[in-house]
Amino acid sequence: MNVLGSLWFASDVKDVLDGLLNTAHRHVEKLRLGNPNDPGYQRNQRKWRREVKAALDRARRLAQKRLKGKARAQILSLIEELERQVEV
Repeated sequence: MNVLGSLWFASDVKDVLDGLLNTAHRHVEKLRLGNPNDPGYQRNQRKWRREVKAALDRARRLAQKRLKGKARAQILSLIEELERQVEV
């Protein structure tokens, strides 16, 4: 899944951001699809929330440092959307 779609900027920054946002997206899905009857459910939920927070914090720092204009705004809005989904 290419989260960034048709945004254009340096390919190494795009690759790193794409990886971080994909990681966060996968972990959000794991949070939503978790089985409450699983004995380690609470522990797993905390773990995935921390993983999402770490990935999104890193993506935010990278976007603020390396991106400008519309690309930065789009990435930051995508990060905020993922944060709202998981309530980080």
